[in-house]
Formats: sequence, structure tokens, C-alpha cells
Amino acid sequence: MSDLLEEPSCQASMFVLLCTIVARKLIVPELYNLIMSITTMLITSQSAHMHKAPWSLLQFLLDYQQGAGRLWTTLVFLVHKLSYTYALGWSSILKLLHALVIKFNVGLMAKYAEML
Repeated sequence: MSDLLEEPSCQASMFVLLCTIVARKLIVPELYNLIMSITTMLITSQSAHMHKAPWSLLQFLLDYQQGAGRLWTTLVFLVHKLSYTYALGWSSILKLLHALVIKFNVGLMAKYAEML
């Protein structure tokens, strides 16, 4: 699936599939790796399809089990990528981080407040 996500002609279909998987809360170990690939692509891609991905990523972060280490790693990764050159990349990250701050438990976000 990750190979198809890199093909611009397949991205729209693959994101529909990914949204369906996340919405149905299917537990597949490979999904965690796929989400990290999508996170990287979200930042670097100039494709319009990729910039719909933050909402799938948000849903994944909210609905799927995130160990403290995995959540910390994801947040650090996102914050470090805010310096990315292209506005589409860092604006997508800002929108995602904003949504995470609003939607996540206040106590949980307090742990990460200094980093954010």
C-alpha cells in the first residue's frame, strides 16, 4: 500500500481506502508504519491529495492505541518539520497540531505543552 501512496495517480484512491480503514478502526500492525510514511509524505508532497491526509492522521492518533513513546515520537517529528521550506507542508502540520491540542485530553497535552 505504501508503494501505491507514492504514485500520484493512485493517491486519491489510496486515501479513500486509508480513511475507511481508520474509520472502521481495523487493527493492523502495518498501519502504524504506513501512517508514519504518510506523515512524512504530508510534509514533503506538493500534491493536493496529500494535504487531506492530516485528518486521517488525526483520526488515527485519536482512535488507535498510542503508547507514550509513539505519541512523543510523532509529536517531536511534527514539531521539527515545522521548519520545512514549502508552505503547504508546514501549514498542514500546523493544522494537525492545532486539532490535536483541541481534541486530545487536557492532561495528556499538558505533558507535551513545553515541546509544542
